[in-house]
Amino acid sequence: MSITVAGREIRKVHVIDDDKASREGYALTVEEVDVETILQEDKVENVADFFRHLDHLDAIVSDHHLKRVSSYFPINGAELASNCYDRGIPSLLVTRYEKSSVHEIRPFRNKIPVVLTPDKFNPESLVASLSECVDELMGNISVGRKTWRTLIRIDGCDEYSVVVFIPSWNRSIAVDLRWSEFPDDIAKILKPDLRIHASVNLDAEDISELFFTAWEPK
Repeated sequence: MSITVAGREIRKVHVIDDDKASREGYALTVEEVDVETILQEDKVENVADFFRHLDHLDAIVSDHHLKRVSSYFPINGAELASNCYDRGIPSLLVTRYEKSSVHEIRPFRNKIPVVLTPDKFNPESLVASLSECVDELMGNISVGRKTWRTLIRIDGCDEYSVVVFIPSWNRSIAVDLRWSEFPDDIAKILKPDLRIHASVNLDAEDISELFFTAWEPK
């Protein structure tokens, strides 16, 4: 039992969700494409040990909210997917895109090629998403995820967030960022009307797909 996506064989997919029903539902979808699933039933205390003790791992399908109400996993799914990316493991994040989730996911989004909502997760989207993940890990980055150094204008700041405009992306849409999304050295200089630079995926079609790296003062 296996499939080949973008030239890579996928034999086993690890399914991670702190909700048992969701976990089993995702596993059924994976099994529809003739791939074996490993369900993460037990709580995980250490991420390094989690990867070290896996005897085989071709890909991961994970929810984002893994530690909201339990100690099921020490980090949330976005950070886990980022860890997988660094290890060359294709990982698919399946989560409801609540407003809070966007802010939590964005700092890791440059290492998460695909995010799907549960209602869009099906055998066809699974195969296509894994293929996109493998492609990016091989250096074939899609247009919407390529980054470009660009000017960013700080429009306003309050206790919780920083509102920015990215003229090269969309002059009329304000992007609301949390303070935690900025490096400490950048956060301490932010003020209204300040211009700074960052690398941004300027061909992103939706605000939820935007991500920022390589922040620098103007």
